[in-house]
Amino acid sequence: MNRLTILSICDMYKVKKLIAVTSSVNVSIFMLTLITAGAHLYLAAQPDEALRFWFLLNGLGYLVILTAYFWPLRKSFHRIVGWGMLGYVLLTVVLWFFLGSLREGTLDPFDATVKAVEITLAVQLFLDMIRNCV
Repeated sequence: MNRLTILSICDMYKVKKLIAVTSSVNVSIFMLTLITAGAHLYLAAQPDEALRFWFLLNGLGYLVILTAYFWPLRKSFHRIVGWGMLGYVLLTVVLWFFLGSLREGTLDPFDATVKAVEITLAVQLFLDMIRNCV
């Protein structure tokens, strides 16, 4: 084996490793977003929920922005959608402090779990955007 062949093998390994990392992060973002959208749609289906309309819009918004995030777009559009999705997730978390169970002085375990998923999603999105230099 000459030096060029060894270098090519190393480069191929780096590309495979990058694809594996990208794939796992994408799967993570996809699953966390589906969980979050499902939780909001579940809350929208509750008959005694005062914020049903807002939960419905939030759940559908997550599904729309998830579709846009994975739609094959040019890099400049993907950057806008990625940062927009991150902002959407963070806005949802911030609004929960004002409209959610914390406002009533209680901490519902379901709410806390959904917020943990959303914060994890925000971290994954941020790392994905930074890693891709987007």
